[in-house]
Amino acid sequence: MKLADNYLYKGPWYKQDCVMSKTNQKEIPDSKRLNFMLQALRLVNRLIIRGKDCKKLLQGVSDALTQSGAYDTAWIMLLDRACNVAPAEEEARLRSVDQADEPAATKKKDARSNSSESMEGSIGPSGLGISIAVQSGLGGSFTEFVEQVRLGSLPPCFGNVLSQGEHLVIEDPFETCPDYPLLRGGRDEGILSVPIEFDGKVHGLLTVSTSASFIVGKEDQDILAEIAADIGFAVHELELDNKRVRVEEELRNDETRLRTLFETAHDSIFIMDKSTFIDCNDATVQIFGCDSKDDILGHSPWEYSPEKQPDGQDSRKKAIAYIQAAIDGTPQRFYWKHSWKNGTEFDAEVSLNALTLNGKTYLQAIVRDISDMVQAQEELKRSEELYRLSFTNATDVIYSMDSEGTLLSVSPSVKRVLGYDPESLVGKKFHELGILDPDYIDDVADNLARVFSGETINAAVFEFIARGGERKIGEVSGAPLWRDGKIAAVVSVARDITERVKAEKIRNKQYNIVRAMATAVDLNELFKIVRNELSDLISTKNFVLALYDEGTGLLYPLFDEDEKDDVPDSWPAARSLTGRVVLSKKSILLNREGIMELLESGEIDAYGTIPEAWLGVPLIADEETVGAIVVQNYDEAETYDGSIVEMFEMLGHSLGNYISRKRIEAERERLSAAIEQAAESVIITDSDGTIEYVNPSFEKITGFSRYEAIGDNPRILKSGEQDEKFYKNLWNIISNGGVWHGHFVNKRKDGTLYSEEATISPVFDSSGEIVHYVAVKRDITRELELEEQYRQAQKMESIGRLAGGVAHDFNNMLSVILGYTELALMKLDPSDELYNDMMEIKKAGQRSADITSQLLAFARKQTIIPKVLDLNENVNNMIKMLRRLIGETIELIWKPGKDLWTVKIDPAQIDQILANLCINARDAIEGNGKIIIETENVSIGQKYCAERPEIFPGSYVMLTVSDNGCGMDEETLTHIFEPFFTTKHQGAGTGLGLATVYGILKQNGGFIEVESRLGKGTSFKIYIPRYLSPDSIQSDNHRTTPCRGKGELILIVEDEESILSLTRTMLEQFGFEVITAKTPVEGLKLAKDYGERIALLVTDVILPGTNGKDLALELRRLFPKIKTLFMSGYTSDVITEEGVIDEGIDFIHKPFTMPDLVSKVCEILQR
Repeated sequence: MKLADNYLYKGPWYKQDCVMSKTNQKEIPDSKRLNFMLQALRLVNRLIIRGKDCKKLLQGVSDALTQSGAYDTAWIMLLDRACNVAPAEEEARLRSVDQADEPAATKKKDARSNSSESMEGSIGPSGLGISIAVQSGLGGSFTEFVEQVRLGSLPPCFGNVLSQGEHLVIEDPFETCPDYPLLRGGRDEGILSVPIEFDGKVHGLLTVSTSASFIVGKEDQDILAEIAADIGFAVHELELDNKRVRVEEELRNDETRLRTLFETAHDSIFIMDKSTFIDCNDATVQIFGCDSKDDILGHSPWEYSPEKQPDGQDSRKKAIAYIQAAIDGTPQRFYWKHSWKNGTEFDAEVSLNALTLNGKTYLQAIVRDISDMVQAQEELKRSEELYRLSFTNATDVIYSMDSEGTLLSVSPSVKRVLGYDPESLVGKKFHELGILDPDYIDDVADNLARVFSGETINAAVFEFIARGGERKIGEVSGAPLWRDGKIAAVVSVARDITERVKAEKIRNKQYNIVRAMATAVDLNELFKIVRNELSDLISTKNFVLALYDEGTGLLYPLFDEDEKDDVPDSWPAARSLTGRVVLSKKSILLNREGIMELLESGEIDAYGTIPEAWLGVPLIADEETVGAIVVQNYDEAETYDGSIVEMFEMLGHSLGNYISRKRIEAERERLSAAIEQAAESVIITDSDGTIEYVNPSFEKITGFSRYEAIGDNPRILKSGEQDEKFYKNLWNIISNGGVWHGHFVNKRKDGTLYSEEATISPVFDSSGEIVHYVAVKRDITRELELEEQYRQAQKMESIGRLAGGVAHDFNNMLSVILGYTELALMKLDPSDELYNDMMEIKKAGQRSADITSQLLAFARKQTIIPKVLDLNENVNNMIKMLRRLIGETIELIWKPGKDLWTVKIDPAQIDQILANLCINARDAIEGNGKIIIETENVSIGQKYCAERPEIFPGSYVMLTVSDNGCGMDEETLTHIFEPFFTTKHQGAGTGLGLATVYGILKQNGGFIEVESRLGKGTSFKIYIPRYLSPDSIQSDNHRTTPCRGKGELILIVEDEESILSLTRTMLEQFGFEVITAKTPVEGLKLAKDYGERIALLVTDVILPGTNGKDLALELRRLFPKIKTLFMSGYTSDVITEEGVIDEGIDFIHKPFTMPDLVSKVCEILQR
């Protein structure tokens, strides 16, 4: 490429604060330097001539300037869009080069590296954009510099080069341009920078560095300016080349795109020369049903059209007119009837436009097949017409509403359904019209909002109000009506389902009534259900169900309700409306006028108030009328329509059959009740003895279910207690037609034996043959047990009476023995040789008294006087007696607990508990064994009591009696506390022992628990409440020093002379004045004689002719201040309640000691 003269640089140079040394002021450059410069220029011109790529050209120029030796470094920056390089493309290149930069250490080491690097940037804050940046000899530092420029940090010394096109010469950059980051070495380095421009346009910047002495030379500056001008020219030329290439490429692309669009269009596209097709796309072949384009090209539009168009015009003439109008410059668009190659017609939409190509006018025709659209429009027209006809003639109500609920349209059917003219409803809001039940207004509003949100409503049920006030049930469905992509309205269809709902309700009622027939307990309950079910349909305030007795001709109300009249207990069927229904077997529906006509004609008699409407239907079973069901209304005449009559007739048949069936069932039940509900077991066998029937009592008594027994033989009950001769005799009697009566011992399913009385009879058929046997058997096991228990109880009662009587006599004698022994001891000195003998007599007497007390405990005849006691002491006192009770082969171990709490209980009851438990333990042990008695303190918490409601939390003293005997199974454990329950053989016990223990503990606020394992032993735990009162322990062994009397007068009444004398002597010994009587009569006489001088009455409880309590009451009536002390050696209900001394009564047991008697008397007198 040869550069023209006008491209040579002629602009001004300027130096920025340049100070030239004398040594550098040379007018003529060194020849070697000049050669370097010229060589660089030649290299640049050669590159420019061959360069086709802007970036490669610039990089080559940069490398040529340094490789020629003319300059140390060189860099070129090209502004954005120079060479038409896209910024995005150059930015990608910039990043790739940036990643390949050398490390800083390498750059410093090889400052004159010839490696070629390029940088691209984008527009920075200064407004300059860099499209290409290349360097030579600078290394990686150039990358940082370009980045700074990209960010708007171009050193100020370079500003005029770009902005004004000036040249820059910097002789000492360290001083004049210190912010230039590409300085390489010492003070001799200079910088020369020139703009790259062409035709007044700055394309970029060319900057070199070398020795300052060369930079200031004119040759250097002129040559570099020439190189920059050549680069500017080359960049301009390359820009033009690139533009030309892009335009050509775009034209080719446009042509390709247009052809592609032309060929791939779905519509048919023609190019026409006047009226002749000269080109077409592929779709044309398909749309016109041709084999190829050859079938079309060279032809005219009317050749692919019917002879005439739908409007009757000739297709050729009409087509020519459209073509000419388009050629004249008026685009045409019209409907056209085209035809396929085979003559089949189709609808088309055609557009014609004129095109000018190379000075000639052509036509472009676009043909769109709209057959489907035309067909859809026809369908739409037909659909609209159908909708119009449906809307006009619909039986359902069709209506539309806007989003505010305003009715936009209503079908004429609303007149028939609700009685309103559609015109009176359109334009008004639905909730203001009064056609909707107020309870449903909110629901309709909600549904309206849902449909306007895009939903569809199906079968919503609302209650409407017709013009006359009649209520109608409507089933409504609604859907949105779309227009232009938006919901314009809601279209709804409301169907009158009043009759359907009523029919469904009737069916449901009928179903509920039929179901009630299967579940109702009795007829009364059933009829209440029937009445309640019907009340949802009609008023049932007046409802009668009457049964007909054909024998008497009377009607009897089985169920009746009437708000005005009392229904009679019976009435003749012949002269009543209900009777007419029964006798005619037909339903009768009458209004008031119809009833009055029958009354006036004398056909019926009046019964009560005449109703406005009356309906009666017969109760029919097996074609026979068993009664009638009647409803009536005193207020409304039109209350019963055809559906109600039909429902009642169906109900009449159902109830009639039900009543008839119930009658049969009742008869059958009465016949079978004697068997099914009898306490006796009933077995029916066939003639061979195979069981065919057993009643529930048989199952209960034997343990065999009827399914197990039926099909088997009664021998399943054989126990072996009867021999074969017994059964042979039985069979001979019944098989010969006789009736057998007798007693069995049979065996249950569980193996236990039971006794029963039986009567077995044969059952004969009509010919006199035996077909069955019936056995009626009564379980008498319990009766036999009760008889045995009764005998045992009588024996125990006799023993008790005997023990009580013996104890009474013994106590009287022991009182004398112990009393006189004590009197004797008072007269003896302890050193006297008789003193010890008397003490032995006293001990023996006391032991005898203890034995007597225990005898009363066993007989349960003791008087109960609870005392505060130490349980260990009482158990310890019983140990010797218990060892004798259980025998020598059983070891009795006593383990008293430490620091035992006190309890309050009658000591005799403790003796009774121990005796019962130890006897049971003894009987459970075979041979040698152990019985362990233990005591300890226990505290029962709330958690323990949660599952034992009979137990209360608190502190208890626990008495445990354990044995290693045979133990008990679970079944036995559930019955051990039941009265008369025993596991011992017959006659070994009454079964009252543990029941008595249980009763004692309940009486004292305690409880009992038992643990037992079969074959391992049993442990009874007795819990007695801890006694927390500060009262001291009361002991029978505790003695106090008797007080002395002060001459108080005491009346003693005792029928036993020895006791009377002893008691008198004891009291007189201690300073009391005593008077005595053997009978209540004598005592009463003495009391009247001495009057209020008597301070105390001491009387036996049991006296001849009366008792001590009655005597005391009589004296108290006469002399209120007299106090009473009862004494007895035998319990009596006279002064006790269930064995416990009545509150407020003073009592002393016989035998008593002198200190006990005197202390008790003093206690009473001192109150």
